[in-house]
Amino acid sequence: MPIDHVKLWKRKKYIDLWSVPHILTGTILASFFYWLQFDFLLNILISTILIISWEFIEYFIILDVKEKLSNSISDILAGWLGFSIMYFFILKFSFDLIYPYFITIIIINIFLAIWGFLAYEERINKV
Repeated sequence: MPIDHVKLWKRKKYIDLWSVPHILTGTILASFFYWLQFDFLLNILISTILIISWEFIEYFIILDVKEKLSNSISDILAGWLGFSIMYFFILKFSFDLIYPYFITIIIINIFLAIWGFLAYEERINKV
């Protein structure tokens, strides 16, 4: 039986499959700004602004994406979770050791974003 990817990517009240790209994006932001040698406070500040800004973009600019406030808050928390996990690993193991995983995470995140976007497009075109 084939997987219904439209249902799989459907937004839920709190946590859904979109939470995974949000977590991965948090890890990417932590890694990227660490690589740029931003200190922790600047890293978390810029990452937080970007994570929250994306939720505003989804709601106000991408007009078909109307998710519940609880889901938007969960997405922000998922981004912070990813940020925290990656920052912990960078500090514990060094960025040089984390770098190959960083590239892998970017590739996985791009794949998931495209897959989710295609499911979203299919869902809105069915209506």
